[in-house]
Amino acid sequence: MVYSTIWFDLFREKNEANMAAVDLAAVIDRCSDPDVFACELCKSVWDDPVTGACGHTFCRRCIRVDGNSAALCSLCSKSFAFDSARRLCTNVLLFPIVEKCFAGNEGKKAVIATDDLECTLCLRYILYFWLQVHSLQIINDSSVVVGTAVGIFFVFRLLFRPVTTHCGHTFCLGCIYRSLDHRIHCPLCKESLEQFLADRRETTTEAIEKIIERYFPEALEARRTVEAEEMMQIQKSVSANSQEIPIFVCTVAFPNVPCPLRIFEPRYRLMMRRCLESGTRQFGMCTCLSSDEENFHEYGTVLKIRDVQYLPDGQMFVDCVGERRFRVLTKGIQDGYRTAIVEFIRHEPLARDEQGDDVRQLLRDVYKESVDWIASIPPMSRARLVHSLGNIPAEDSTSDENPASPDFPPWVWYVVAILPVDQRAQVCFLPMTSLGECVLSLRRVLRYVCHHGQSS
Repeated sequence: MVYSTIWFDLFREKNEANMAAVDLAAVIDRCSDPDVFACELCKSVWDDPVTGACGHTFCRRCIRVDGNSAALCSLCSKSFAFDSARRLCTNVLLFPIVEKCFAGNEGKKAVIATDDLECTLCLRYILYFWLQVHSLQIINDSSVVVGTAVGIFFVFRLLFRPVTTHCGHTFCLGCIYRSLDHRIHCPLCKESLEQFLADRRETTTEAIEKIIERYFPEALEARRTVEAEEMMQIQKSVSANSQEIPIFVCTVAFPNVPCPLRIFEPRYRLMMRRCLESGTRQFGMCTCLSSDEENFHEYGTVLKIRDVQYLPDGQMFVDCVGERRFRVLTKGIQDGYRTAIVEFIRHEPLARDEQGDDVRQLLRDVYKESVDWIASIPPMSRARLVHSLGNIPAEDSTSDENPASPDFPPWVWYVVAILPVDQRAQVCFLPMTSLGECVLSLRRVLRYVCHHGQSS
């Protein structure tokens, strides 16, 4: 293929230090290297290699699977078959490598290259991104690759954490899950991967990892460096002290209040995985009060992921709880989902004087009014409320998730969250820094609701 030199220059400029001295081909000695390509059972070079769900690879003839067996791996005793049908497909990537290196008797040397161990999805995502941004054109000529950045091109395609599906195709772990966010089929043969997705299999293919580590250590190290830099950037963007966070544009969330979510859009499934993989388990929630999602509200709440349940089709049920409020300063976008540079909001501490005592008395009065109003809600509606959000927190409670939370008492946000008013009214509470002002506004809304006989 002929690729624009601009495209390669962009990658070379970013990763020049990482890509130095990367070998793109390796010589295989048929006399000394067959151990790398050997079946663990027969100790001979693979004959029709088959990779199981556990990540181990054997010759097809070495695998004994009959109608009564449990199809367990002989090495790890885990399930070898991917499904009840116990279909065993040839590893499409390993088979031609073995044929190239060990079939026939012509000479003692063979050559494999990084393009024998490439992830087709890596190339797809890289080209899609740069073509969208720079409007580059590709000319279909497989004989030419332009420029000295050829090493960068192949390192970005080299398999990283390879996983093999039941249809025999191998991809990077992160790439295949991004593809399955859009369609539950193998990107190459279009066979359904619903069972693969439902099982959340993340066991890597050990045989391919061993080959890459043995023959392409520099390329693997370069790929690891690129992946580490990307993960550091993700961790930075969702860290507890960061001013830049990913944004879920959906609804109004409040500190210390549970916020259960069902995630089905591909972009948000990607965002959730990144939040989980980074270890921070946090993202921002903002509502959109217009039809244009780009113009989401300037105030929102950081949510912390407490638990995730995966559905067979890749959707997620995510149990979150609100933490800190924030104000959006600058909006951005990354891989389809919104991001924002934010500043966090802290409330003004109560003064230890007569004015502070008045606010404390106001808190006690409004809490009692809130409890009475909740008790007046019809039993069925109140049961649904308790099931979703629990009971109203105690008057003197603090956040169980963060006892030192720099925010209003949890019960205040609980009552705001369940008010039967439009989101435009609820979101007005988020910018408030004065506890007295917030509770006075809450009392006015409560009395309006009680006067008009409304309930949630």
